[in-house]
Amino acid sequence: MTIGIVGVKKGMTRVFKEDGQSVPVTVIEATPNRIT
Repeated sequence: MTIGIVGVKKGMTRVFKEDGQSVPVTVIEATPNRIT
C-alpha cells in the first residue's frame, strides 16, 4: 500500500517558531481525492 498526497505547489512562505526564528515552508493545494 502506498501512502502519499497528490497536490499542486502554490508557492513558498514562512512560519515563525516560538523563539522568533522563521522556517521556510511550501504551500501545496491538495484537491479532493477519492479513496477506494
